[in-house]
Formats: sequence, C-alpha cells, structure tokens
Amino acid sequence: MRQMFLALALGAGIGLAAGFAAQAQTMTPEMQARVQAAMEETYARLNLSPEQKTAITPILQDAMQKRLAMLEEFRAGREPGQKPSRSEMMAMRDKSQAMRAGTRAALAPHLTPEQLAEWDQIQEERRAKMREAIMNGGAPQL
Repeated sequence: MRQMFLALALGAGIGLAAGFAAQAQTMTPEMQARVQAAMEETYARLNLSPEQKTAITPILQDAMQKRLAMLEEFRAGREPGQKPSRSEMMAMRDKSQAMRAGTRAALAPHLTPEQLAEWDQIQEERRAKMREAIMNGGAPQL
C-alpha cells in the first residue's frame, strides 16, 4: 500500500530526482530510477531552456514535498496494508486536484503556451496510466 501511495504521487507527474534527495530513503532504487527517467522525459518533452529548468525545478520540488506530506497525512493511523475508505480516497483526490491546479498555475508564467499544453498532455497520460494500473489491480508505475 505504501508503494501504491508513493506511486500515485509519482504518477501525477511531479517527479524530479533533485526534489527527492530528502525522500530517497523512502524509495527503492527501482523507484528512484523511474523518478529520474520520468523527470528526464518531462524536461525533454517540454524542451526547456536552462533558465526555464532553473525556474520550474523548485516549483516541482515543492509540489512533490507537499504531495508526499499529504500522502503521509492520509496514511497516519492506518495499519500496514489497510486500505483507505472511499471518503478518504475522495478527500485525497480532491486535495490532489487542488495541488495539481496550484502547480500548473505556478508553472504557467515560466512556460510557453505550447509547453504548458505539453505539460497538460504529460499529466493526462500519467493519470490515464495510473487509472489503468489501479483498475487492473496493480500498483501504478511511472
């Protein structure tokens, strides 16, 4: 369950290896490699200038830290392997959507309209991949 929650956070597209330095002890080497690959793919697909990369990296790092804190909050008090209730999942979804919207708003001034559209496409692809994995009974992967 812990890996599923972490994968949910990563699957949302906010995976930046630099932002995970403090979280590295909670991720397996395989997960760290997937995060690194997702980060590199995102930067490549957005075709960021060095200035843009410098500007958005802290935004994405902050977003990931907030997302991980949210996941820890939702896990608090739950026994290992205990699934969250439907209302807890809905609350997590709502909070996650608000976080994604805030991240997008923070990124918008630093990206061109084309890059922002590509960001949206990347996020939608990752959400679809995550939904498919969940529907098939597996843990979402990057």
